[in-house]
Amino acid sequence: MTKPVSAKRKVMASRARLRAARLLAPAALAIIAAIALAVITRPASPRLGSSQARTTAAAAPAPQSYPPGMVDGAKNPELIPDEAAYQAVFLALAEHENATDAEKTRFHVKAAAAGLSNDDEQALFTLLAAFRKQMDALRAQVRAIMARDPIPHPDSVDYKELLDLTKRYKAVFAEAMSAVPARLSAEGVAKLDAHVKHEKRGMKYVPDMQPPN
Repeated sequence: MTKPVSAKRKVMASRARLRAARLLAPAALAIIAAIALAVITRPASPRLGSSQARTTAAAAPAPQSYPPGMVDGAKNPELIPDEAAYQAVFLALAEHENATDAEKTRFHVKAAAAGLSNDDEQALFTLLAAFRKQMDALRAQVRAIMARDPIPHPDSVDYKELLDLTKRYKAVFAEAMSAVPARLSAEGVAKLDAHVKHEKRGMKYVPDMQPPN
């Protein structure tokens, strides 16, 4: 006859799951948060915000329910790192390499707020399309890992793969950032930088989670 599970053992099992989730946070959540940055931020310009970003913003919880330490760009835009702001703008702007006419028009409408020349806008489209292609591949791998193992153990292969994806994401973003001054004119670089900093005023930024004690 199967013995009933005691309340004490249930509590112990619950605590074990909680500890596993906390161990996952420093690495796995870092890559998930990085790849989903466009969802947890809201561009200030209506022309920049995608339908997904607008929907997320509309459905956002009340301000008091936001995570502790969250920075509201409307109040303190200077506290949002430039790198995080660039990631959000890149993810919001990027279209596919083989974009349809409608997608190209969407990019033009979203990028118009930056005031770029036609050449600079086309250069930005091309480099962000390459960025998106690599990001889509990373997203697919993250989804596959989390589907088969939502809370991978730190010693597992899945956890190590998430760590590797974190490094690869950083490399992809760094490549896109280095391409900006290489592809755009000096004036275009300055205009894009001013635009990104302006967009901070519509963003919500949650600093990276710290490892648990």
